[in-house]
Amino acid sequence: TEKYRTAEQRTAAYQRLEERLDAIPDVSSSAFANVVPFAGGPSRQMSVDGRRPLPGESQPTVSYVTIRGRYFATLGLRLLSGRTFTDRDGLPGSESAIVNQRLATMFFPNEDPIGRRICLTVPNAAATLPPACATIVGVSPTVRQQYFQEIDPVVYVPAPTDASELTLIVGIHSTSAAVAPLLRAEVFALDEDIASNAVMPLEQAMTGSRWGHRVFGGMLTAFAFVGLLLGAVGLYAVTAFAVVQRTQ
Repeated sequence: TEKYRTAEQRTAAYQRLEERLDAIPDVSSSAFANVVPFAGGPSRQMSVDGRRPLPGESQPTVSYVTIRGRYFATLGLRLLSGRTFTDRDGLPGSESAIVNQRLATMFFPNEDPIGRRICLTVPNAAATLPPACATIVGVSPTVRQQYFQEIDPVVYVPAPTDASELTLIVGIHSTSAAVAPLLRAEVFALDEDIASNAVMPLEQAMTGSRWGHRVFGGMLTAFAFVGLLLGAVGLYAVTAFAVVQRTQ
């Protein structure tokens, strides 16, 4: 909107909202992300700085999550090694990343990934677009981001200052039904033009992201049942025909 045209205005709005939310007694922590767990999200092709790919080897694809605030603490997670982001991370010359254990196991099986530099490119991007490189500063527990595939390697980076669309994630001590009106009130007090209708527990959001998977799985089950039924009918017909031939 016109109120948040510049990166400075958006950053200040995020900071004010974090301060207001942290003042709520039932709120333990808050964070922002471009996408919540299990909800899919953008992907990047990753390469490890200093490691030459084998002939014909393609760059692996990883999930790409931008975060702001106490993201892992809000999800109830503690880093396995390294550190979380500071205010300097993400600034020019201080590009940093946190990877999940799945990525560390896949690409750094016999070494410590802390301090290694990775480069990320947008799939099918123009060759003239330079990759975004960052130094790994932490390893997080593995949390599934993409649902329609195997447990995916994930790279977390600080949300850019000009991010205009981020999802608010709040850790609470009580039930969500009691805290939701307070969250809406604080958002409304900050700016009455910001909509905050889609407030839901993370479990509900994760369940909703699996809706397509359940529908697809149900369709496959139905098709398998129909195929089994047709096969049984065909087998019965062949058997009946053979019995008639023998009788004659």
